Amino acid sequence: MPDRPTRKSRRQSRPGLVIGPTTGDADVQEEAGTPVLPRRERTVRAADARIEREIRRRLAAHGTLGKSAIEVTVRNGEVTLRGRVPDGPAKRIAEHIADAVAGAKNVKNELVTARES
Repeated sequence: MPDRPTRKSRRQSRPGLVIGPTTGDADVQEEAGTPVLPRRERTVRAADARIEREIRRRLAAHGTLGKSAIEVTVRNGEVTLRGRVPDGPAKRIAEHIADAVAGAKNVKNELVTARES
């Protein structure tokens, strides 16, 4: 009976990951300075990035706000708007746009109008 060549499993051949033993140790360990984030944290970060992209897209598409310097940051669904807008109505519109994006839990509006500076 001829010997069959052994195949590497996909789990063994993935670079950057070390598969732990089945003795109750961690399944995945950090190798060569590459942190492995827990699944929930990766999911939250991906959701935050999606929310931020969508808010930026909507602000850029708005006629009044498209030329404004608005910085958008999202952390755990909490949106922060910073920067300068022409007037009070533009400030409120930016907040409404951010609040309307799915996944945005709360909007902290730190925008400054030209009159406030």
